[in-house]
Formats: sequence, C-alpha cells, structure tokens
Amino acid sequence: MEKNIKSFAGYLIVILPFLLITGPLLSDISIFLIDIIFLSLIFKNKDNNFLNNILFKILIIFNLYISLVSLFAEDVFMSLKSSLFYVRFTIYIFAVNYFLNKNNKIIDHLFFVLSAIFFAFLFDSVFQFIFGYNILGYKIDNVDKINSFFNDEAVLGGYLIKLLPLYLSLFIFKYKKKKITFTFIFFGTGLVIFLSGSRSSIC
Repeated sequence: MEKNIKSFAGYLIVILPFLLITGPLLSDISIFLIDIIFLSLIFKNKDNNFLNNILFKILIIFNLYISLVSLFAEDVFMSLKSSLFYVRFTIYIFAVNYFLNKNNKIIDHLFFVLSAIFFAFLFDSVFQFIFGYNILGYKIDNVDKINSFFNDEAVLGGYLIKLLPLYLSLFIFKYKKKKITFTFIFFGTGLVIFLSGSRSSIC
C-alpha cells in the first residue's frame, strides 16, 4: 500500500509541469496531495529528519515572517490568503527530495515530460509565428504576442523561464556532453520568450 502511495506521489511530481499549463487549480491540488502524502509518510515512519534541516528552519521562519507582515497590510484577508499558505511550497521542496531519494526513476520521467513540453512549445510557437495560428488552431492578433497552447493567456514567457533552469539542470545531469542540443534548447527557448512578448522574463 505504501509503495503505491509513493508511486502516486512520484507520478504527481512528474506531471506537475504539464498541469501548470492547464492553470493553477490542478497544479495546486497536485502540490497539496504531494505535501499531504509526504507528511503522512514521514510521521507514520517517524522519518522526520528534515525538521532538523537548517534550510527547512530558515524557510519556516520566512513563512512566519511574511504571514505576520500580512497582518499589517491594507487588505489583510487578501494578503494572508497568499502568504499563509505559502508554506506548502516549503514542504513541497522537501517532499520532492524525499520521493527522489526513494525512486530515482522520477528524474528520468520528469526529464522526459519536460523535454516533450519544451520541444512542443518550441515547434508550436514558431509555427504560430509563421502561420498566425498554432497546431490547435489558436489564432493570434499580433505576431509579437505568441501564446502557443495558452491561447489568449499571455503567460508563455513566464512559464518557460520558470521551468528552464530545472530542465537545463536535468539536461546537464543526464547529458553533459551534448552541448549542441543544450545550446539549441537555451537559445530556442530564449527566442520563444522573445516572441511571446515577455521581454522582462529574460532581463
């Protein structure tokens, strides 16, 4: 049973980059489930060494700080709404580390998903720039604002720039000698971000 739960958590980690494309709902649910599974496993197995981790303590202090500062905001409810639950990302960091140590195949699967996402966006964005619509038929009114699979949401540049460091890190980890492919991904992603109109993302 525990093995299946760990496998499910690993599956959620792997598909999270894809869920981010669909919007915040599914990705937030995924992070929440990963956190809950992680906390339930470590307390069940009394494997809570991460509590003594200096990084964990620093992040918790930071989470407490931003929550306290939110109490003095003009709109306390809205401020607390974002800061109070920020701790889920702190737990998520250690959850991912925990499940990676339990199953190193997660890295391979995550790399495959990210590769599929990046190459799909690179191809689709260039296609949309040339023809005025992407492979799903999403049209653009301005070739200076490519959105690819995000349709009318101008978030393509931000999405790619946030995932690029992770993808390149995994790429170096797995394929240190493939410099040409690395260079193509780096500059190709930069081009797509530029075409998306998100110049500030690469500044």
